[in-house]
Amino acid sequence: MRRRNSFKLCVIFVCLGTVISAFLYWRQTTTLVLWSWQRKDDLSFVDKGVVISPLVASIFVDNKGVFVCPRGNVLKLGENAQIIPVVRLEISPDIYVDDAHIDTIIHHIKSFIVSCKADAIQIDFDATKSQRSLYEKLLVKSRSSLPQVNVSITALASWCVGDTWIDKLPITHAVPMIYNLGEHVDDFKKYFKDKKQWRSKKCQGFIGFEQSDVFIKPPRGWNVYIFNKNAWTEKDYKNVQEKLH
Repeated sequence: MRRRNSFKLCVIFVCLGTVISAFLYWRQTTTLVLWSWQRKDDLSFVDKGVVISPLVASIFVDNKGVFVCPRGNVLKLGENAQIIPVVRLEISPDIYVDDAHIDTIIHHIKSFIVSCKADAIQIDFDATKSQRSLYEKLLVKSRSSLPQVNVSITALASWCVGDTWIDKLPITHAVPMIYNLGEHVDDFKKYFKDKKQWRSKKCQGFIGFEQSDVFIKPPRGWNVYIFNKNAWTEKDYKNVQEKLH
């Protein structure tokens, strides 16, 4: 009788373990995020659970000051769509940016977070090496000014593979953009195909593809951002889904 009970108990534990493993695997679903850039876009057909990350404004800094160009195109979304607004920074390396400029930039970023009723923001800035200290300062001040907001950035692929300077930045994550890579495109693709991960910790679990070049299925549980140089269509959306599942 004791052996029989022990056997039943063993079976129960095995079954329970199988259920738990299956549940954890099910929970590790890929999160799809669609970037929508400066153009008219209709994403009302997107399924629940897919995140929309629209460019809401570009902020320019030049010798005359800080200028904001809000999104000028209509973006149509489904009811209760989840969004992560994106702010693009355009700052030439030869422009001197002081604390007043940074404060003004953050002020504008705050206003877009409020208008979008969002709890997250993504900053898109192709900082040169000479601008890294500026970018760090901007992100540090953003973190202190926006303590309840998740701040992420887009990242050049080299930031996630080479010198991992972004790991010290006060951000939730960085999304490496694996497109428009010029002559090094094959090198970066091979790196990810071989390793299925990034050297930078801030990039782990995130990747950004161009809609027509989803060249690999990332590990389950990753956050996959998709850029489309054209207006999104339901056909494009379905094609991306097929490549990721």
